[in-house]
Amino acid sequence: MELNKIRIWPWVGLPLVAVLAYAGLTIFQHSTRKLLSVSPPSAVRIQVGSQLPDFQITPLGEDSRAVSSLGAKLYLVNFWASWCEACMVEMPSIARLHQKLKPLGLEVLAINVDSKPEVVVPPLLRKLALPFRIYTDTDQKLSDLFQVEAIPLTLILNKDREILMIHRGEEDWSTAQMTSQFERWMKSP
Repeated sequence: MELNKIRIWPWVGLPLVAVLAYAGLTIFQHSTRKLLSVSPPSAVRIQVGSQLPDFQITPLGEDSRAVSSLGAKLYLVNFWASWCEACMVEMPSIARLHQKLKPLGLEVLAINVDSKPEVVVPPLLRKLALPFRIYTDTDQKLSDLFQVEAIPLTLILNKDREILMIHRGEEDWSTAQMTSQFERWMKSP
């Protein structure tokens, strides 16, 4: 009889252990996912045509303010970091577009996602001579709101914070075609 118990164990016991281990792992993953999610998912769908709430932005070294207080006709929102090569490549073209269209109402919101922007951004500002403010997102509230999964990520918003365009990856923002599109957006009511 003792011999029969030993022969049954691999056929019954091992699958039972596997099922219990899988159930335990599933419960662990579910509870870990809940614990690790710092903030609830954005209630706003990030897609062309969606309207964003009046979110807070924090200029490097300054207090936060509502984006609506800037009063621009059009916003270019760009998420970037100092370690992101594609971000560094496209930044001069954003600067050229800003210089050309700032008088018409374009506001660039260059949102740095580095963990220590006060350390890494000032040298970059001197090197790149950027003509616009840099905003920070050390608490990742903006990254959560905009559902940032990779950078660079650029969104174009109208004065009512409606999303007009979403672009993932590097882009030359100062081409004639791109400038014309921005001018058309700024002329829209």
